[in-house]
Amino acid sequence: MNLSKSRYASYCQCPKKLWLDVFKPEASGDDAFAQAQMASGTRVGEFARSLYGPYEDATVLDKEGHVDLNAMLERTRILREAGTLNIAEASFSYDGCYCAVDILRLVGNNMYEINEVKSCTVDPDSVKSVNEVVQKYLNDISYQKWVLSKLGINVAEVNLVCMDSRYSVPANGVVEPQSLFTVIHCGDYITQEMMNLVETRAYEAKMVLETPEEIEEDLGLQCKKPFDCPFIKYCMGLAGIQYPSVFNLYRAQWKKKLEYMNKGIMTFDEVEPFVKSNIQKLQIKCARNNSVHIDKHGLMEFVDSLTYPLYFLDFETMNEALPEYPGTKAYQQVPFQYSLHIKQDPDAKTLEHREFLGQPEEDPRRALAEQLCADIPMNVCVVAYNKQFECGRIRELAEMYPDLADHLMAIERNIVDLLIPFQNGYYYTPEMKDSFSIKSVLPALFPDSEELNYHNLNESVQNGTMAMNAYPAMRTMNESQRHETRQALLAYCCLDTLAMVRVLEKVYEAIDNN
Repeated sequence: MNLSKSRYASYCQCPKKLWLDVFKPEASGDDAFAQAQMASGTRVGEFARSLYGPYEDATVLDKEGHVDLNAMLERTRILREAGTLNIAEASFSYDGCYCAVDILRLVGNNMYEINEVKSCTVDPDSVKSVNEVVQKYLNDISYQKWVLSKLGINVAEVNLVCMDSRYSVPANGVVEPQSLFTVIHCGDYITQEMMNLVETRAYEAKMVLETPEEIEEDLGLQCKKPFDCPFIKYCMGLAGIQYPSVFNLYRAQWKKKLEYMNKGIMTFDEVEPFVKSNIQKLQIKCARNNSVHIDKHGLMEFVDSLTYPLYFLDFETMNEALPEYPGTKAYQQVPFQYSLHIKQDPDAKTLEHREFLGQPEEDPRRALAEQLCADIPMNVCVVAYNKQFECGRIRELAEMYPDLADHLMAIERNIVDLLIPFQNGYYYTPEMKDSFSIKSVLPALFPDSEELNYHNLNESVQNGTMAMNAYPAMRTMNESQRHETRQALLAYCCLDTLAMVRVLEKVYEAIDNN
């Protein structure tokens, strides 16, 4: 097998990660999230190709539509001999080590510049921001320089091409690569010592690719650095780590969990003398006794802060790497949908439901903001789960549309957070484990509810990542697919706010029964 730059970077993080990537990829975590990241990276890479002007693409596909590496190597050779200034996906191979340079730029006689495009943001004015992004991708770019150098190609400079975190789309909506991207010169980071290290690691990584048996590796800091490893849960299972353990302590840092493990402290009983957090102490107590904790006073204080009618609000957003709407930045959360359930009083048996879902070809924000103001009167009580998110989106809309700002900010000021009873420890069950997100609280409170089971929804949209991917994907769908996806999005977001209604009813029930 070829050792590619991505496989080399995987090896540098953890040899077992490389082995699993190649031999057992099904052991990874969230496929929808991983696919979204990959698709986003591809779009950013393709958009960046014209950064230095006209270019030739060295990509070659076979009859089945798969990348033909040998043909790409040959096409790269031909383009270089022709003196092509910019080559996208310029491909090289040395002793089983392959790399495709995102943008290979000719800057002199057999002198080239490697440009590696990353779908991340960086503030070029911040030394800390620049250093962090270089360290994150240093293995990747060092490997590319090593391969080209071994082939006798003079590398004048190695650059990381990232999106400028300060850039926002101009009023005309036209995004130019030269404005969106910033170039970080990394040559000084790639020392001779680093080149020697690449030589050693490349040999070791190829040995991993030739090892049919699953290799062993202990859990460590590499599980989270420089990237969260998608195989963490799999490796924890191999290590025999089961709930409850120190790895389930609420808000405990990964480094702290490892410290406990390395000291032989694994169970809740063993770690109890060392924890100081009240929520962690509560976790341990409830897990030991398999008991539910109800702080009636705290719950009553929360419900006393509510005034009826209640408006239960939830947004769905997309955060595209490539910003497209005026005023937006890379990865900015753009709301395209909301669901709103209205409950007139605590004992009301019927609910009113309102909703909005934009048209994916258009900027949805103005229409969403207008309908939100029409659906939610000023100075009524609005309920959100983890309200920070909804409040942030509303503040952004208010800033963008001054004529709606007074109404929007009145909505924002009156949002109550349904997360509070759980995050503050007023209501806790062992099934919540170490998370108080609604996706953890809901099944803990309603384990057998068909009404609140997200798996009963259309399989195309059963979580937020799927929703975020489905909305822009509608642009290329036929009418039938588009209708089905639209209905799936509406059903998913509707369930989010219905879930909040039912959770609050459970809070009232806990007060009445205690």
